[in-house]
Amino acid sequence: MTGRVADPRRRRRVLIVVVGLLLTVLAGLAAPSGAHPPGDTGPRDASAGTGQAQTEQTIAVDPRDPRNVLIGYISGLSVSHDGGRSWRRSSVSCAGDNNPEFDRGGTAYFECDNNGVEVYVSTNGGDYFSGPINAVSGLDNNGDLVDRPWLVRGADGHTVVLGWESFFTNPVGWVYVKVSKNGGRTWGPARRVDDLSADPAEQDPRQRPVVGADGTIYVAYASGHNPFPTGQTLPTSFVVARSRDAGASWRRTVAAADITRSSSPQEESEAISSLAADQSRRRPGHLALAWADQRDGNESRILVATSVDGGAHWSGPKDVSGAPPGSVDQRDHPEIGFAPDGRLFVVWRDRRCCGGSWSSAYQILARAVHVGAHGVAGFGRIAEVTDGPQQPGSSNLLDEYLGMTVGPEGLSVAWNQPKNGVATTFFRRLPLSTR
Repeated sequence: MTGRVADPRRRRRVLIVVVGLLLTVLAGLAAPSGAHPPGDTGPRDASAGTGQAQTEQTIAVDPRDPRNVLIGYISGLSVSHDGGRSWRRSSVSCAGDNNPEFDRGGTAYFECDNNGVEVYVSTNGGDYFSGPINAVSGLDNNGDLVDRPWLVRGADGHTVVLGWESFFTNPVGWVYVKVSKNGGRTWGPARRVDDLSADPAEQDPRQRPVVGADGTIYVAYASGHNPFPTGQTLPTSFVVARSRDAGASWRRTVAAADITRSSSPQEESEAISSLAADQSRRRPGHLALAWADQRDGNESRILVATSVDGGAHWSGPKDVSGAPPGSVDQRDHPEIGFAPDGRLFVVWRDRRCCGGSWSSAYQILARAVHVGAHGVAGFGRIAEVTDGPQQPGSSNLLDEYLGMTVGPEGLSVAWNQPKNGVATTFFRRLPLSTR
């Protein structure tokens, strides 16, 4: 019988493989069941422990330091300095419509509708705000109450743009903007956006401003003659107006004609849209508009139209929700934003999991959309933002929006879901690579 000498190098390789497999198994056993990939915060309670109902979440991420995140909601503002992993209450509050924003220099703002628009300013990432600055009064709104203001960043430095709309006018309304070039300290004149004769704004037109990379101001609004709160009884279209001179003059295009507004019981009776502009100077004039549309009968779908020429021409609408035709599923609250690579991200509430009716539990879903020269050209996979189906809230507060923004740091989403029976603010950041 001949003896054989074992190769020590071979034994070493076998030992390394065995140890590696053992470590992998142990790591799997030690990992929590709800573990998330790197860059994914998982859903986080962002309510700052107030115990109060919080609805209509809006969100802003500091472009200089994406660890700074602000979430506004009806009753106040939460702030995070670690990318949304922990939260505390900021120094300002607001019982009406509001939203936070960061300008391109990293200064934080918080606007509050208080029968006019008050603007607060923070130079420390949102911990403490000075103000208020009275940016809009009733005189700026033809004596009517101001409704649903939005504050958005401009294309340079400390420029910010403020849009708002009429409330009690009937059957048509109006839309205005103001511009500040010095961080909100002073404001230019109120500029009328809509055209009463050609493209009139509905009463409560739910305007939405955004600024392109070249400084062009875009404003989407619902156009028609439907008085609030009777709902949609006459034709309604979404108009996107554009101005290259800080609102002094406007050109308007019907981006989506003859829409059928969603019958979402949490969206009162307005036609609500979300407008986004690509912030890359390599893709100037790339725009997208999203809304919940019920033109197919008793099913509300998420439609997207796009433009690649600064809003002069628009593609036909495309359903991005991914459900087969004829399925019964009610969807609402779409929000959109362009990623740095040009993809459009869409977030919405969806009820396909749980019966599909407005009273069913919902999930918040997200999807990347590829935009081509003629509209939506392709889809990414659908991902869930929530950690499971959520029951409809019992709060009597208005609840018409989600908060969403996208940047190199990832897709950041803010919403409310029940916690101990109370509508509570939640946040999640997901890495773009996984979408």
